[in-house]
Amino acid sequence: MTNSHIVINPLFLQTNNLTGTIQIKIKDIHDKEIKIFVEDINNSELSIDIKECSFYGCYVSNSIFNSFDFLDVEISSHTEYKFKPYNLYFDNSKLQSIRATDCRFYKGFLIRSNSEITSTRISDSIIENSLSIVNSKGETLEVESSKLEYLNIDRLDYPKAGSITEIDNINLFRSNIKLGLKIWESKFKTISFYKMTVDGVGNLSEHLKNIFISAPKDYKDIEKIKIEESNFERDVIIDVDNIEMLDVYNNSFNNFKVVFWSIKEFTFETNIVAKSFLLGYQNYHKHIHKFNLSNNTFENDFYVSEIVFHNEFFITSSSFNKYPSFVESCYFKQNCKSDFEFSNFSNLIFQNINFEHISFKNFDVTNAIFRNCEWKMEEYFFYKKYLIQDDSDNLLIEIEDLIKIKKVYSNLKSNFQDKNDFINSSRFYISEQDIKRKITLKNKSYFEWLILVIHKGLSVYGESLTKIICVLVLSLIIFSNIYLFEGFKSGNTTINHTLEFDISNLWKTIKDFMKAFILSIKNVVPFTLNNKFFINTDENFTVTQTFELIQKIFNFIVLASFTEAFVKYLKK
Repeated sequence: MTNSHIVINPLFLQTNNLTGTIQIKIKDIHDKEIKIFVEDINNSELSIDIKECSFYGCYVSNSIFNSFDFLDVEISSHTEYKFKPYNLYFDNSKLQSIRATDCRFYKGFLIRSNSEITSTRISDSIIENSLSIVNSKGETLEVESSKLEYLNIDRLDYPKAGSITEIDNINLFRSNIKLGLKIWESKFKTISFYKMTVDGVGNLSEHLKNIFISAPKDYKDIEKIKIEESNFERDVIIDVDNIEMLDVYNNSFNNFKVVFWSIKEFTFETNIVAKSFLLGYQNYHKHIHKFNLSNNTFENDFYVSEIVFHNEFFITSSSFNKYPSFVESCYFKQNCKSDFEFSNFSNLIFQNINFEHISFKNFDVTNAIFRNCEWKMEEYFFYKKYLIQDDSDNLLIEIEDLIKIKKVYSNLKSNFQDKNDFINSSRFYISEQDIKRKITLKNKSYFEWLILVIHKGLSVYGESLTKIICVLVLSLIIFSNIYLFEGFKSGNTTINHTLEFDISNLWKTIKDFMKAFILSIKNVVPFTLNNKFFINTDENFTVTQTFELIQKIFNFIVLASFTEAFVKYLKK
């Protein structure tokens, strides 16, 4: 048919006696100059089937009918022109379903202008130019085993401001997209990508380089986005305010970025991200209730920031291959469960994080980096120490658990010590020794327990120079009083006081106490003074000499602790 076309409209139905027809079939038409128009039809029972045809275009507008099925249909021909007007479109029409199977639409497929298509299904087909849905509504869009040049689901304020694009369920399976994918300011409930591929960037223009998924601001009805076993050689950007579930499994990405307010469950498992993973990077707090990163490889930038985690925070079996990678300025609720098992944190920096509610049982902190982080801290008169969540109420914990907690403290201590942060290292070391003391008590190793008790009592395990100085001064005063009442010699004078109050004897008592204090100091110095020193004792003062021996033994321990504490103090 040359220079001809078929027009199906109310006049056609009337003049050809097709009024009341519920099905129109078009088959075996092969003429690239034929155009099919469906205009102003209002028949909710009518179905149109086009099978095994090739023609120039199909245009549906201002119509209401049941379904439109394409089977083995070729519309238009392949061209290399950059601008390709749509030769298949549905304009301001309402249908229950559109199905295209084994078709080739060379100049695209467009649904626009307040069309309402309950179900749109594309399978085993090729669509060049783009599959576009603009300012229209539907319940389901399904694309399976097809090749698309571009997928565009968009809302525009043209020709009318305030237009809405709404498709409840978008399912893309086993298909390839050449140029790009954009779901922009469109309302949806679920999106599912399975075994999808989006080709590399090449020489694409800027607006085609990224894969966008976005919903209108404050839209709260998104139930689930699922991306599984797909390959995206582009930047994937998801921009939604609220979503129930975001599940991402077994994919490879170039860049992966999520902008959001609230996510109930976020699972990112067995993925490879070649360039960057960005989650919550604006400077306001977002919320994730359950967060699970498992078995992932992040080749370059990893950045998680400004997020409140409510119930779960799991990073397991994952590796971060670029330094620095960041978890920054995040907050963890009190009952938030955490797990970091089998992850390599050698390049990961935890910055401005409060770890008060984080469990470290499966956290290999050996190579992790902590900057400006906050820890649960207990303050005492001579020292401060950090506590981890696993150490709460540890009197009821089994020995095996205490050993694990001690190892965590030891690793945290070593981590900070390796970075020359001796203040924080000291606070974790004190907690480590406290746990060790409790382990020895549970093991009934009473002698070791006693040594640890004495060590803490003298110098807080060598971490408090102030305490050991106070202990030394206090011991000098105590032994001075003992010597004052038990007796010693100052030159040829014997000094031996009794416990009674005599105001007239006060000055002499003070002078004698100072002599006793000198005797006490004499027993502290790590060298022997001549027996002719003016303050001394002899065999007539057996009790005094006994206490001198005790003091020398005690001061040997004190001086050893003092030396340890002094060296650590200089490091700090």
